[in-house]
Amino acid sequence: IVYPDKFDFLLAADVADDAVDILTRIEHHGVVGAQLDRVAQTIRDHHHVTDHALFLVPHFAHAQVTVDERLAPGQPLVVIAHRAVGGGAPENSLAGIRYAIERGVDMVEIDVRVTRDGQYILMHDSSLSRTTNVEDVFPDGAPWLDPDDPLAFEQLVSDYTLEEISRLRLRDPGGGDHPVATLEAALDLAEGRLLMLLELKNSEVESLVPLLNRYDTDNLLLWTQGDRRKLADIAAAVGVGVADYFPNVTNIEARLDKAIELFGPLLKLAGVGSQAITPELVSIADTRGLRVDVDTRFRIPLEPDGTV
Repeated sequence: IVYPDKFDFLLAADVADDAVDILTRIEHHGVVGAQLDRVAQTIRDHHHVTDHALFLVPHFAHAQVTVDERLAPGQPLVVIAHRAVGGGAPENSLAGIRYAIERGVDMVEIDVRVTRDGQYILMHDSSLSRTTNVEDVFPDGAPWLDPDDPLAFEQLVSDYTLEEISRLRLRDPGGGDHPVATLEAALDLAEGRLLMLLELKNSEVESLVPLLNRYDTDNLLLWTQGDRRKLADIAAAVGVGVADYFPNVTNIEARLDKAIELFGPLLKLAGVGSQAITPELVSIADTRGLRVDVDTRFRIPLEPDGTV
């Protein structure tokens, strides 16, 4: 049996036939999440394996799909989990990324910031206060700051070293124990399993480029709301694709051409809010070889944890 697409290994045990192990190598790319049900049914049909005897091993899964392959013309919609939220896990957490992998989500968007000692962590806000217990662990602010300094109470990521941040835990109403994730831990977890869109809240070319170059970056895209020229330099140095976002559709054709001029062939996605999507915009993007990223948060009602 040839199983097209992208799972690496399936393991099934037929207890009715003396626990004969079936180890099937999947040769191509594409199966994730709910599609595994169809693969499992195929195994049952051909090998008479009972439901309770079939084991799918998700941690052996390898997406092995590049950004270019997944965004190619004719591919289905790509599902992107904003801030890797899902399954009740805190935003920008390794638990959220694991949940996305297990559920067969195509891509997660995560936020990247630099610590005081130049290390990269996942954090949306410039302050640690909203998403971590920093005010409990460091009630007077970062150790190097004077407690009377107004900056101490801002609890900025940039005021703390990675070692200090490692003492914090992400806020979780469910009571889970979630450390603040490093970018390296997130890349290690997602490599070969999941596409990632990294929003660079702040970054430095000199430190981020060598970090990213240690990984297979075919599953990565970068974007920023900050210095787009710096983003272009990082993307070019690593050879990784870029997404660019447009808050409205005024002069969209000219704006897309300007983005293409800046990023060149590394520009892969043109992002808009769902209230701005039109057939004309999709057509314009298509003529330039771009896929359109639609932010559904602007129109579709969300659950309290941010999921659709």
